[in-house]
Amino acid sequence: MSHFLRLVRPVDGSWMRMTNLSVVLAAIVDHGGVSRATLARETGLNKATVSSLAEELGELGWVRAGGQDQGALGRPSELLEPNPGRGVIIGTEINVDYLAVLVSDPAGAQRALVIEELDVATTSPGDAIERLAALMRTGLEQAAVAPADVLGLGLGVPGVVDVDRRLLVAANLGWRSVDVDDMLRRAVHGFLDEDLPVLIENEANLGAVAEQTYGIGARFEDFVYLSGELGVGAGVVTAGELLRGTHGAAGEVGHITVDPAGARCHCGKYGCWQVFVSQGAVLDRFREASGSRDGARPGPRPEDILAAAETGDAAAVETLATLDRYLAIGVGNLVEMYDPNAVVLGGFYSTMYRERVDELRTEVASWVMDAFGRELSIELSTHGQDACIWGATGGMLRSLIANPRHAAALDGLRA
Repeated sequence: MSHFLRLVRPVDGSWMRMTNLSVVLAAIVDHGGVSRATLARETGLNKATVSSLAEELGELGWVRAGGQDQGALGRPSELLEPNPGRGVIIGTEINVDYLAVLVSDPAGAQRALVIEELDVATTSPGDAIERLAALMRTGLEQAAVAPADVLGLGLGVPGVVDVDRRLLVAANLGWRSVDVDDMLRRAVHGFLDEDLPVLIENEANLGAVAEQTYGIGARFEDFVYLSGELGVGAGVVTAGELLRGTHGAAGEVGHITVDPAGARCHCGKYGCWQVFVSQGAVLDRFREASGSRDGARPGPRPEDILAAAETGDAAAVETLATLDRYLAIGVGNLVEMYDPNAVVLGGFYSTMYRERVDELRTEVASWVMDAFGRELSIELSTHGQDACIWGATGGMLRSLIANPRHAAALDGLRA
């Protein structure tokens, strides 16, 4: 039998019903409030099928009536909207210098946000994940939500994550071959359901998911989300789908070599892009240019460089010019590699370019081949430095939408 024929399978009624449930629920979540007539028009399903599916989604607790809309003929239509009382999703992040926990509901409303500074690079993976679990408890307490009402858990980490949710390497943390999934489940055992759906993904990939689900990425089929923290990563979206690569490392763009004679990177190579444009590199360059090396004084923040540049401070102006040049070089390379509609600036870049994005657009134009009239948007992230945790909740929400009955099955097991 040919490979093609092996891929052809019969479609049964229950599979089709589940698929259509997912399609309708996704449309309701995207709209936030939508009539059955609009759902039928946008999904291509007939009105009777939409009504039947909406009724089941209501019985499953996913949707509720949300007021009325005056139709074109003057007839009010009942709107369906996501039910915020269905439960909550926990989105979490482990980064180089902090842990973060977000509790949100299926309607996309923030219920709690907890952030704790921590030098993760000097903390063992087990201890960091145990601390993250404690923050989850705090977040649920602040949201006044019982652990039994958690629908799913998402985690973003600054490294390469394979299909088995194993962290292969996080160079900036010094972590290698860490079974994050097992550690996380052990850490939350006793207060979260052992069968709880769990999503573990690279933090930049989740930033891209956040922009697709809740932000500006919804406008683009092909875009690159660029995350700038102590490292640099990218979430690459092509034809609406996240590009992961063979090992989950498709977005490790911070380790593209831009200067073979450059300084050594945490990954062991020389002249990586993040050596020039990461937050740590920018702050170090400003300290060196300004002659400020007093260890007793707190280090500068990105906002301090921007404020100093406004006054004409030479060190700040030089630092920003260097960042603009090297960031534009790298963005130009990404544009040639992936041909996106847009590049979305996340992490500390969303701060550095809040008032200066036009300068970067001009610089990028000189590093992009434009022989065929390329149209490229450079945009700021909707969620800034919180994009990863919003992507963790958004990614888990997408997974739940793909199987709307799963949460109900968990409810039955708990009962």
